Amino acid sequence: KGRVGAVPVFDGVIDFTRISPKGAPVTYTFSAEGSAREFLKILNEEPLALLKTTKLSPTQFSGKARARVTISRPNLKVADRSDYGYSGRVDFSDVTIADFFRGGDHEGAAGRLDLKSRSMNVRADARFGDAPVTIDWVQQFFSGDSTFNVDGVFDSATGDFFGVPTRQVLRGPVKFKAAA
Repeated sequence: KGRVGAVPVFDGVIDFTRISPKGAPVTYTFSAEGSAREFLKILNEEPLALLKTTKLSPTQFSGKARARVTISRPNLKVADRSDYGYSGRVDFSDVTIADFFRGGDHEGAAGRLDLKSRSMNVRADARFGDAPVTIDWVQQFFSGDSTFNVDGVFDSATGDFFGVPTRQVLRGPVKFKAAA
């Protein structure tokens, strides 16, 4: 039991498989539950720096998160970032990202983050303006490579929100997919 930043952790286990020789792996496994903002403050620190390649800040996020995580590292005073191992799952709900795009909020997101040593994948259902969207974001930690896919429904009101005049060409909702 304890805390990482402002996030309470519980059901923790530390596994020293062996003390000698130096550098043998140590595994830390724990559960955590708290606000999405506080989780992201932690995930945005090195070595993960989750939001580093985005224009987002943890302070823009609100909502709930619950995780089960395993971290392994060599039993040394100082270990290189590449020697750390991560695995885990974070489930989140009722998440809002304030001022996500053109002053609009990304609301009601629910989904999960799957964490691996070299990457993470976020899958979520949410609303952007009035449009329901599904997000799939894969971020590679060391290379910085990223894929971001969104699909959902676009209508005239959504076009207004994005500043795209569509009233002359759209009548009713249209499904869309976007990738970056």
